[in-house]
Amino acid sequence: MRPEDALLGLLHLERGRIVADYLKYTVRTAVLFGLLFIVSDSFSQSADKGGLQFAEENESIFTIPSLENPVHLDGIMDDSEWGFGPKIRLPFEVDPGNNSSAPVDTFCRIAFDDAYLYFGCVASDPNPELIRVFITDRDGLDGHDKIVLFLDPFDDSRRAMTFGVNPLGVQQDGTIDEQRSDYFDSSWDGIWDSFGRITERGFVIEAAVPFKTLRFPNTSDPQSWRFFIERTWPRSAEVTTRTGPIVRSNPCVLCQASHVNGVIATNAGINLELRPTLTSGRTDERDDNLSSGLTAGDLRREFGLDLRWNPTSDITLSGTLNPDFSQVEADAAQLDINNNSPFDSTKSARSFWRMLISSKLLTTSFSLERSTILRGESM
Repeated sequence: MRPEDALLGLLHLERGRIVADYLKYTVRTAVLFGLLFIVSDSFSQSADKGGLQFAEENESIFTIPSLENPVHLDGIMDDSEWGFGPKIRLPFEVDPGNNSSAPVDTFCRIAFDDAYLYFGCVASDPNPELIRVFITDRDGLDGHDKIVLFLDPFDDSRRAMTFGVNPLGVQQDGTIDEQRSDYFDSSWDGIWDSFGRITERGFVIEAAVPFKTLRFPNTSDPQSWRFFIERTWPRSAEVTTRTGPIVRSNPCVLCQASHVNGVIATNAGINLELRPTLTSGRTDERDDNLSSGLTAGDLRREFGLDLRWNPTSDITLSGTLNPDFSQVEADAAQLDINNNSPFDSTKSARSFWRMLISSKLLTTSFSLERSTILRGESM
């Protein structure tokens, strides 16, 4: 054999080995990527599906009892008085934890009679002396120990009413709207009763909400209402526990609520609210002689009326007669250096203007600054 032929044969063998190694590497790479794709795809599908399933599987349904006698709000959760209804526990820490086990035990009960919806809770605390609470204005429970009931009687996951109570019985209420960016509105004030009591093991709260205060479907059949309950436990961190877990990837909070079944609510009332107002004023004048006193002017009186009516469970009519526009303007900023709340113009304004302010019907996409307008500059 000639040396040239031997060298050519060696080159062919080396080329074949290189091609074989390349094919082997390509096959291994393809198999590895295929396995990674299958695993990641199945994991993502199970995670997405599992998140929804997690919410659905943990959605609890409670059948609440109908009471023959009203509940006495005395801070004593007597089983017989509450109709031996189911204990609704708050086992999840949803903030700052992510659906971890709650650090404190809490159980609640919900019941109803012909006129009221009742809810009460027993909140255990390892150190009751550290309970953060004091007498304050209504809706001023930021930083307090408290328990809040979120109630969606229409079961449509759009709007809910909130009823919160601190260990001294101070109330906090409002509405939440899943379709609004600011979500929570504290301007709504319902008429309801509450009681709170600090015990050696924590505290107890009880509340009675008249059906006349609530809005719900007009039917005599048993209803199913969405709800969830949250407890705020402020210590080194402000911990929030809840009746059910929260799937963070789901922006709808009410969609993940539990249900109370068997509610029979027929005593809705006429849902008519009238608020008469009286505004009086007088202008006193002084002449050019500064030494003389003021001359009293005539006393002016202005009568007005705010009206709010719910002709049906899903329609609200609000109106005003002879409005006092001076109550629309917001007050100047005030410093708050203690526990006394500054004057809140939204709360003190007449109900019609409070409705407009909270619903943001008068908002605009243009930025209108008072200082710019007064200077006569262009916007």
